This record gives sequence, C-alpha cells and structure tokens, in this order.
Amino acid sequence: MRYHLPSGAEVELGVGDLIELPGLLGEELAGLRMRTSVPLLELPLGDLHVIRALAMRLGLVPEPETTLRCSNCQRELRVRACSTLELGPFRDGELDDDELDAPFDHSRVYVVPALGEGEESSLSLAPRTVGEALPLLVAVSATRPLRITSKVVRGLGVVELDGETDPRKIARRLAQASDEAFDAIAAWFEDAHYPPRLDLPHVCPDCGSTEWVPAPTSRELRTNPTGPAAPPDDAHFLSVDEFESLVRDEAARAYADLGVREIALSVIEGPAEVDDGGEPLLGCYRPPDPEGWVPAPAEIRLFYRTFANIAHDQGPYDVAAEVRETLRHEIEHHLGFLSGDDPLDEEEHAEIQREAARRVGKREIERRAAKGVAAEVRGFFGRTWYVWVIAGLVTLLAALAESR
Repeated sequence: MRYHLPSGAEVELGVGDLIELPGLLGEELAGLRMRTSVPLLELPLGDLHVIRALAMRLGLVPEPETTLRCSNCQRELRVRACSTLELGPFRDGELDDDELDAPFDHSRVYVVPALGEGEESSLSLAPRTVGEALPLLVAVSATRPLRITSKVVRGLGVVELDGETDPRKIARRLAQASDEAFDAIAAWFEDAHYPPRLDLPHVCPDCGSTEWVPAPTSRELRTNPTGPAAPPDDAHFLSVDEFESLVRDEAARAYADLGVREIALSVIEGPAEVDDGGEPLLGCYRPPDPEGWVPAPAEIRLFYRTFANIAHDQGPYDVAAEVRETLRHEIEHHLGFLSGDDPLDEEEHAEIQREAARRVGKREIERRAAKGVAAEVRGFFGRTWYVWVIAGLVTLLAALAESR
C-alpha cells in the first residue's frame, strides 16, 4: 500500500530497502523496509515521524505501551499511541486540513522562558530534512542524556537565539538552560516537525472521555513519563461548596435576565458526562421526563471537575464568567426544547461529526458507508433467507402450472 506524506512525497512500507538510521529512532525502526518517491535523507524530518507512526499503526515495528491517566475519572490507561491513527487521509492524499495539516511557520520568531538575563528569550527555527537532522538523531539515545553540541544545534535547526547565530555559542547557552526553558524549546521543535494530525485520541473505557496522546511517544528532545501523571490538585481552585454557591448565584441572575422559571440545578463533583466526541462537558441540559418510571423535571447539570481541570491545565481564569456562559448555554437548550426546535443541539452534533470527518477523511467515510450498506443488505438477506426461498419456490410452481 502506498501512503502520502505531508511534504507530498509517497512511501510504501514493508517493501524496498531496509531503513538505516542512527540513534534511538534508528533502533526503533530496525528491520523496517520501505520505498519512497524521494530519498529518505532528503525528506523533511516531519515525514520521517509520519513514517514512524504509520509503521507502528500497521504493526510493521513494535510500539511500546504508554501509561496515562484519564483527566475525567482518573483511571489509569495503558495505550499504544499510534493504534488510533486514521490511515484514510494518508492513503488518499487528503492532507490539506487547515489545522491538522497546517505547516509550521519557520519565518516567525518564537518566545521561550529566559535563558539568561531578561524576562524571555527569542528563538528562530529553520526546517530540517532527515539528512540535516542526522547529528541530532545520532545524539539521541535511551541510555544517556542529550549532550548539546554545535552539530546538535544545527540538527535542531536553531539558527538564532536572542540574536546569536553562532552554533557553538548557542550550544553553550542551551546546555545551561533551565528545565522550563529547554522544555519550551522542545515544544517548539515538536510543533515544527510533528504534524498536528499525530496527536491521537484514546477513549477511556470507564467514562468515555477522550485523552489526546502525542504519537509516536518517543521523541528527540523528551519522552513521555514512564507512569501516569498525578491526579490534579484542586487546592488552588474553589472548593465544591464554594463552586456550588457561585453556580447558584449566577443561575439566579441568569434566570432573571432571560425571563425563565427556575430550572432544577445540580453540581456534579465526580466525573463529568461527555459529548459524542468524548469531550468532558462543563454542563448539560436534561429535558423533563414526566412519564418516566420516576418522573423528572427539566434539569441543568454543571460538572465541577471539568471547571477544576481548566485551572489545573491553564492556570487561574475567570470561573464566574465561565459558569455564567455555561448556564446561559444550557438555558438556550431549555428554551429550544420548550419551542420544539433546538438548533443549538443540532449544530453541536454537526460540529462533532465534522471534527471526526476531518480525521477520518472524505473517501474513507464513503468507503465505510458503502461497507455499512453492504453489511445491512447481507444482514437483511441473512435474517430473511427462508422467505426468499419460499417466494422462489412459489414463483417456480406458479410458472410450472402455467406451462401445463
């Protein structure tokens, strides 16, 4: 099977010449055969990482499991990151999404925490082919820390750091950088050479929440931790009681502003419900069910953990404003239900479907739809075969009777 790469080159995996690359990535791809439309060393470095992900997804090279923690229910998950990579866009050449396939802007100057005096440092990165990145690949090893030399700087593509362009001087500064500053440089390097399409979804089997995992997990400048991240510390966020008090105050104002009767309101402390795309919800609306086994009124639910996770991931934010917006959003759903038409709900489902289609690819969706129709037809005839046999016999007997 031939696959398209972000640069426009093509690759066939499992045939052709053995890949020979130095360092950790070379060990990872040992034994893999491939044939490319452009020589391997002339491919952009990002193409190599796509090849790695494809090879792992296809089972042509082993992929170790990585451990993570569901941010919603805190379950520990063991996953193989590349196992959920959608092959359709690579098979069909549909690598033109504005976000998932956006090229890195090498013309910009990027900001990282200060490497010396001052509040921040500036960094310029140049694109790198596999051949140009070889000194970096040689230096990357699983058994020793990365030693930053002028050759490694060239392999990284760091062409300017705070106005300095001499690779030797840049190497000395990077070698003395704080962990925070080096992690920021690593993040920009990964953005430059790992397409956004390689951030892959993995669904928690307990709560249905989607966790996004960078794939492949082994990377040049940093590796994933060997164990799951610690559960978030809510000590710097509102307590559940404080959050519930805020919610009820904002709800009273929202009901008055929008001229609606009060709706049953709940704050859920545990795992949040998730939408069809696996995203933990800030809030949700449940229509009334007067005919249920236990009749239930209309209800708005807000999920404490999702609000707390925002603070954990992004730092302090205006919680009251977020609660206010969420409440008004759910009240819109309520008003839509009362009117018999909820366009907001329809648009939310349509957006989730659009997001899924971007990853799956148009032609792959068509193939799956055709397979689904074929399966339904096979199932229909499988369930009703005896009816068709009887009908055929009746038709045959009728034809014989007419011929006498």
